[in-house]
Amino acid sequence: RTLITQLTKPMAEISKQINANVATMEDDVRALQDTRLTGDKLRQKLRPEITLLRKKPLDNPRTVCKGQGCMEQKDDGQGIGTKVTDYPNPCHAPCGLNNVPIDVTAHPDMKYCAAFSGKMECNRCGHHWTMHMHILYELETYKARITDTTIEQQIKQHTSDVVMKETAINNRKVLMAEIRAEHGKIGDAAAKFGLWMKANSIIPYNDATLAYLDVLITNEQAKVDAGGLTNKKVLEDLEEDKRKHEELVAVLTASMMSSGKTEPIQQTAVDRIVQSLYNLKHFGNSLQSLQIGITQAHAMTNRELPHRVNHRHMA
Repeated sequence: RTLITQLTKPMAEISKQINANVATMEDDVRALQDTRLTGDKLRQKLRPEITLLRKKPLDNPRTVCKGQGCMEQKDDGQGIGTKVTDYPNPCHAPCGLNNVPIDVTAHPDMKYCAAFSGKMECNRCGHHWTMHMHILYELETYKARITDTTIEQQIKQHTSDVVMKETAINNRKVLMAEIRAEHGKIGDAAAKFGLWMKANSIIPYNDATLAYLDVLITNEQAKVDAGGLTNKKVLEDLEEDKRKHEELVAVLTASMMSSGKTEPIQQTAVDRIVQSLYNLKHFGNSLQSLQIGITQAHAMTNRELPHRVNHRHMA
């Protein structure tokens, strides 16, 4: 259960990143098909570049607010109009509540944070406690170039621009097909994990993937409203991911009902699926390193903040 919980956010974020990479590569293919692309500018396009994710840990959990005026939509600095969400003024940092889940808005225990002093509204921002959540780490993107031995050899042999363009276009198409397949496997795993968690939860379980997709969609909508030129496509892709997730969950649920099963997969299958995700060619290592980093961050926080809130004092 803990492993699945820790994978929810990275899986959703990586799915979002895959969509962004596909869009970039589609742009690359169009650029490579342009007969005016030659010389040094062509060579810059020959080596495919993908965007990956890594964890940027925070020293301790912090309470942040998702209300108006507490989040800022900032330009990501790449000059293409993309906005990113920032929480410049945490309401309480560090926060000592160690039983509040990360990235969950309006968790019932959040109102015991010292930011509220027993009230319903935050002392710093004035918003209701239900607008607040804990963050423990941030995800940041970085770019990595994929070395293509065929292209490198053609460059050394001074192969004609036309041939190198054809090779680069074909390689982009293969790469897009591979990462789209990984996107599908991640989505399939998320749906199965959600149903497994629901079947094995003592208390009513809400789909964590669906909840986090809603968070991402809300964030991207805010960026679009703030004038993010490239965020509209990201928003559309996230809404499509949500639609596909709901559809796949419905299909799996119907299959379970028709077969008389109470859960979509067994515990051993969970472990096998997780390992298959870690083995993904392009995004497996990133997913595994994010999960390990999250585990370490939680472990360190629990060592530094070992107390449990007793609901009679603020943390």
